[in-house]
Amino acid sequence: MAVRHAGLSHRRAEAGAACIIAAMPVTSSPARRTGIWLALALTVVFGVGLALRLAQLGTLPLGLHHDEGYNALDALDMLRGARPVFLPGNFGREPLFIYLQALSIAAFGLTPWAIRLPAALVGALTILAQYLLVQSLPLPRPRLTALLSAALLAVTFWPIAKAHQGLRAGMLPLWVALALWAWWRALGDEQAPSWQTGAWAALSGAFVAASVYTHTNGRLLPVILALSALWVSLVWRRWWPLGGLAVALVVASMLLLPLLLYFRDNPDMLGLRAGQVSILNPDVNGGNLVGALATNAVKLARMPIVRGTDSGWENLLGRPVFDPLLGVFFLVGLGLLVWDLMGRRGRLAQSAAVLVAVAFVVMLVPSWLSDGAPHYGRLTGIWPTLFLLPAWGLVNVGNWLQGRVTPWLAWGLVALAIVVSGVWSTRDVFGPYAASPEIHDVYRGAAIQRGEQVAALVAAGPTYVTPGVWNQTPVRMVNAERPPRSFDPRHGLVLPPGGDARYVFEAWEVKDAEKFAARWPGMQREATPVAPAEAQLLVYRLPDAARPPVTDTLAMPPTFGDAIRLQGVAVAPTIAHPGQSVDVTLDWLALQPTTTDVNFFVHLVTADGRLVGQFDGPPLGGSYPTTDWQPGERIIQQVSMPLATDAPPGEIAVRVGWYDWRDGQRLPAPAAPDNAPQVGGLTITR
Repeated sequence: MAVRHAGLSHRRAEAGAACIIAAMPVTSSPARRTGIWLALALTVVFGVGLALRLAQLGTLPLGLHHDEGYNALDALDMLRGARPVFLPGNFGREPLFIYLQALSIAAFGLTPWAIRLPAALVGALTILAQYLLVQSLPLPRPRLTALLSAALLAVTFWPIAKAHQGLRAGMLPLWVALALWAWWRALGDEQAPSWQTGAWAALSGAFVAASVYTHTNGRLLPVILALSALWVSLVWRRWWPLGGLAVALVVASMLLLPLLLYFRDNPDMLGLRAGQVSILNPDVNGGNLVGALATNAVKLARMPIVRGTDSGWENLLGRPVFDPLLGVFFLVGLGLLVWDLMGRRGRLAQSAAVLVAVAFVVMLVPSWLSDGAPHYGRLTGIWPTLFLLPAWGLVNVGNWLQGRVTPWLAWGLVALAIVVSGVWSTRDVFGPYAASPEIHDVYRGAAIQRGEQVAALVAAGPTYVTPGVWNQTPVRMVNAERPPRSFDPRHGLVLPPGGDARYVFEAWEVKDAEKFAARWPGMQREATPVAPAEAQLLVYRLPDAARPPVTDTLAMPPTFGDAIRLQGVAVAPTIAHPGQSVDVTLDWLALQPTTTDVNFFVHLVTADGRLVGQFDGPPLGGSYPTTDWQPGERIIQQVSMPLATDAPPGEIAVRVGWYDWRDGQRLPAPAAPDNAPQVGGLTITR
């Protein structure tokens, strides 16, 4: 078994000492008792962190963020059999976290609580991963520092708030912490056997792959590994860090092969979102790249203790990451990091400090190079290193106090600082943050109530909603199992096969709703359930007895492709002059949905075959494709066409047909020339 040159061997000595301590009776080993107390304390920290993340999970924030709703819809597709390696919708997203959401929805149903549960559980596991990372570093009192770091991660505002959001960014810190932990185990023990270093490096590569499958910023982890390996290789004058890097990258690449193949076939998805928000884009930086970079750098520098993000849905406006008390310890920890970077505690401590510093800076880059800095959703990758620093400062101050007061008082004051910070954060999360108008607006709390109203209407009978209602992901999520039909009522009317029909509008669509009701006599305004003003919907009911009859019924209604039948046509005016607009009202009957969506045309044709007016397009303005038509539905639409200004006088035939807009192939219409039967006519006069 090959062993590298002897160097810094305190890791092996610690491991041997740990074995000796573990073999001793508990009553005779203060170190063993200390370990038990630390384990109990870590259990308490984990329990508190989990409780804070599960508290009010389904209602804080009230509603669903647009991205949460989008994730839920993708999770439903996964439950129906989809197995994507990348999700192109909503600007492109990595799928691993959404697979977890699919499992949660399968187990607990489609609710905001189930959608957010993976974020809460992952956030709690990150506390343990933080402990693993920090205790592996060559710090003074590493286990105590790790415990305090985990405690800070458990009770600080930002991680608690992020755990209440069903978004994939909250999962990234788990993989970052685990990848850095495994990587340092591979990098930090010069005396370890080569196979052991390779095993740790391979494990780190697996965590890198998991991070890349979780969030775009996970692609930066290989950069961290490479820079730290290069440092150790140059400073220690050893080749094995580069060998470990090769192992980690090979393992990561093998696991990421499906995603790499996807990006090979879809290169535009590789940097779609990053290109839209990057300040390297002149449209984003306003033509002043240097100024934008400097401004972002200042905002990121002041984020920990001066002013955090001004995004009201991620933070209390301007609240820094750490309260003033913890801010002092953060500065102390930052000073200690700089001290180690200068090599004042030896080569091993310096290399660990380089890893921490590189990880911190590299994970800052996505927010530095994008608009809206500090953007908390793009910064979660800094958590493992960010929450190390104040814990490091707390331990250093505790050690200093211990030499001046009793140990119980010294460490009691340290614990009190964390308790005060936790109480402060808890008050802010469950108080002002939960009640802020920005949260209610962004999370569309009213949209959940609107979705519930729509669900009640669907249960009562045939219901059609406008795109303004249906395009809200919370509404779609609430009604995913039993969705209403959706079309744009400005373009026409859809009638169910039988029974009363209800048509639902957003409150801001009141003018369109009134025009719709006036156009179709018999519409009755219905009262909606009592709800806040912002959750109100406009509902109109058309009784079955009041539905419009088929006008100008055709003696021989043509059928197109065994899917669509034209029941009636009305042409107005029937006598027109060149340049005048002609309205044609079409009353379609759906026999069955088409396999692909098709468009229809209306042609005004002279006796000698000249085209003097036409309409081509999808039904109802594209809002109700033929693939969604249900057997027995009537779709009524009026189209307007100007006659050519040089149209000759005489009889004009009205011909209609359906075609696949992709290749122009028309649906067959039996006994009709060119599959475009004549269904009406008009006369042109000078």
